[in-house]
Amino acid sequence: MNQHSSPIASSSAVQLRRAGADTTLVWAGPRSIAPAVRLSLALEQIRGGYDAAVLKLYLGESEDIFLGSVALYGLRRASAGLSSHLDIPAPALTVITASAAAGIPLPLFIRPNQPLPDGVEIAIERIALYADTGS
Repeated sequence: MNQHSSPIASSSAVQLRRAGADTTLVWAGPRSIAPAVRLSLALEQIRGGYDAAVLKLYLGESEDIFLGSVALYGLRRASAGLSSHLDIPAPALTVITASAAAGIPLPLFIRPNQPLPDGVEIAIERIALYADTGS
C-alpha cells in the first residue's frame, strides 16, 4: 500500500472464537476494477489475548485461492491492536475483477491455522480492500 492507495471496500468488526473457528465475509466491492490496478487486503486493529495464532485467508466458494497468512505474534502487547496488509496475488485479482464486474458476491474466509483455545477471542475491527491507483 502506498500514498496513492484508497479503500474500495470494507467491513465492520468480526470476531473469531473457538465455537466458530472461522469467519466468512461476503465481499461487496465495486462493480468494476481497472485491470492494471494492484489490490491489497488490510486487517486492521486486530485485538486479542492470544498471540500464538496464525490466520489464513482464502477466497472463493471452495476456498480455492489462498491469499496469505497473518501471524499474530505480539498481539497481547499491542495496545492499539495489530494491522496487517496482504498484496492480492494475480490469480485472486482476476477472480475479484470478474466477480465485481458480474456483481457476484465473493466470500472471504479467515481461519486460524489451529483451533483457538477455549475462551480465546480474536477481534478484527476492520477488513478493507485497497486499490493502488499508481498515480
